[in-house]
Amino acid sequence: MGKINESFGGTDASTKAFADKISRKHNWTKAFALKAVQEYKKFIFLGVIGEFHVTPSKFIDVVWHEHILFTNAYNDFCKEIIEYRFEHYPELINLDTETEIYNAQYIKTLELYLREFEKLPPADIWVVTKFEKEKIMENFSNLKKRDKLKIYITATILTAMIMRCMKVLAAQK
Repeated sequence: MGKINESFGGTDASTKAFADKISRKHNWTKAFALKAVQEYKKFIFLGVIGEFHVTPSKFIDVVWHEHILFTNAYNDFCKEIIEYRFEHYPELINLDTETEIYNAQYIKTLELYLREFEKLPPADIWVVTKFEKEKIMENFSNLKKRDKLKIYITATILTAMIMRCMKVLAAQK
């Protein structure tokens, strides 16, 4: 992950400027934006080492979009720093199967984070998914019993992870 950190410059002026731009554009605090950029670096690392398409949280997705907007810099980053074409695959059509795939990838991403960094992802950055609860619940009544069970289990796992994150945060204070 060293090359990725070097590319972003840690918390140097360019990283702070990028975080500042994000904070102004999305009405985030500067500290939150900087933390989101730091977590984005970890997400990129997971994407490079993962054997599946990693799925970001809503906040990391925002940082990713902002990075992609700097097209030449993003292309250079992919080619020269991570030596990997890190593609963004947005959900184009709101289908139950697509949402289910992204939700499963999101869980796998969180599990990979825990394995690689040996700690839970920060709840304030990772707990909000890209998928609106309303979108998922809208189609919930049309699902088969087996699919409802899968969603329930996924929600239970997410809730457990959130609770663990909250305990870790409380212990750090």
